[in-house]
Amino acid sequence: MLAIIVLLCLSALFILCLWLPAEIALRLDFGNGVSTRLLLSWLCGLIKRELRWESGAAVMNTVLRGGRPDKIVRAFAGARGVKGLPQAFFRLVKGCLKTLRLKEVVARLKIGLDSPADTALLLAYLSPLAFLRLFLGYDVDLQPSFSDDGILRGHVSAVVSLRPLQLALPVAVFLLSPPVIRAFASSFRKR
Repeated sequence: MLAIIVLLCLSALFILCLWLPAEIALRLDFGNGVSTRLLLSWLCGLIKRELRWESGAAVMNTVLRGGRPDKIVRAFAGARGVKGLPQAFFRLVKGCLKTLRLKEVVARLKIGLDSPADTALLLAYLSPLAFLRLFLGYDVDLQPSFSDDGILRGHVSAVVSLRPLQLALPVAVFLLSPPVIRAFASSFRKR
């Protein structure tokens, strides 16, 4: 009896931990290339994981040499002809995006194209982003650069909050949908 009570208490604690929000912070720095930083934080910062990417030809060559794309192609080969799978996948993405809560957005960019007229036209199209500051309180600052060369400098960052337990329903609906079950069955039959 004591073992059952302990297991119930541990499962309740696990469910409570899944209800605590996790934060995802994304930062893109533009300058000499693009650097990306993704910080995942859960349980009030007790569990943290940081991922970094740098752009450039050397990084892409390393990724391409180290990967095995034939395994990935084989894994998705069974799902290619399954009717209804793209719709189920888009429902999963839509359900997952509904659980996200945008907490903070900061964008400070200096944008310049080759022609000053093109720069002015681009900023005219992007000017509605300035209303994000007025209505939603997000910090968006776009500055033009009318020099002769095209530039993109600055940074964009966002903080998103989600509760992992809220992702359980969209993922379960996706995994138990008939197209996904047919895709798994066809991939196992081909092996």
